[in-house]
Amino acid sequence: MGDIPIGTSDARTQKLWEEMLLIDTPKAQFFNEGTQSRNGDSIVYVSDRLGSQKGDVVTLGIRQRLNRGWLPSGVKVDGNEYNLKTIVDTVSVTDKQFGITSNDRLSEQRAFYNMPKEDRAAIIDNAAEATDQDFFTALDATNTHTIYKDAGDIKATATVATAQNAVTAVDRLTPELLTQLYAIASTGFNRRRTPLMPLRIDGQKYFVLLTHPDGLAELENDTTFLAGQREAMQRGADNPLFLRAKSVWRNIIIMSHENVTIGTGTIAPYVRSHLLGANALGYAWAQKPIIEAKTPPYKTQERGWGYFAMYGITKLQSVDTSGVASDFGAITVVTARKAYSDITIA
Repeated sequence: MGDIPIGTSDARTQKLWEEMLLIDTPKAQFFNEGTQSRNGDSIVYVSDRLGSQKGDVVTLGIRQRLNRGWLPSGVKVDGNEYNLKTIVDTVSVTDKQFGITSNDRLSEQRAFYNMPKEDRAAIIDNAAEATDQDFFTALDATNTHTIYKDAGDIKATATVATAQNAVTAVDRLTPELLTQLYAIASTGFNRRRTPLMPLRIDGQKYFVLLTHPDGLAELENDTTFLAGQREAMQRGADNPLFLRAKSVWRNIIIMSHENVTIGTGTIAPYVRSHLLGANALGYAWAQKPIIEAKTPPYKTQERGWGYFAMYGITKLQSVDTSGVASDFGAITVVTARKAYSDITIA
């Protein structure tokens, strides 16, 4: 008499598992060291002064361009000196902390993966995503200058909702709009606001357009964009910004990230992109990240990790003589999109 057959659902059937957990690929952190600088020459202006001093607020000061010509010939300098123009903004730091624990010895024994090891990896991935989200939240917190197209006409507004409800299906991201954005950003709306400070890379001036994958899909399907793609990609490949760029068009580095805000307006779905120059965001540290192992009463019975940091992020603004604040290094750009990422599974 033969052995009793063993089926696939039988408790005696051996199951082989890959030790590493199959998880969603962690989102790449956009605002990493390649976008940060303590010298005021990158997208994010970093200050770590609170790391060695008491307090929860740091004041950031940034020098603006004088934009003044020569004095007329024969006019004395004494009494006709120019005053330095600066912007001053503050960043408040707060606690950033969370933890993860496994307190069931049997679960740890049964798990097909190394639970303590994966717990620690998960806390690092989660911290990276949460920090990135803080940057995007800061970008959306204020929108004092918004560029959009309304049935093909380029317009500007101080109210982002106006733009989101005005765009039509034809008002997508195009090479023509990118060229127009460079002119607007570099002149500051013909000096009606402070021009964006460009990022200087290999002697050239660049801005960064940060858009959503839905917005990028529209651009990458544009015939004019496709025709110029090969030339557009031939830029300084060793720079961190270029390494992650989707393309470069008329000195605008094009990048995409899923955290960029999308929505459905009155007429068409939209994407709220951001045109970024130097010092668009301020990032103040009081405590760099620490990952600490939990020390419970019985280490054998419970294991865990805690993540602790203390920082603040803000969208830097300048204030004019009348007290009106405006975004300093960023311009919001609203365009239409096809709602690819909104497609539901039937």
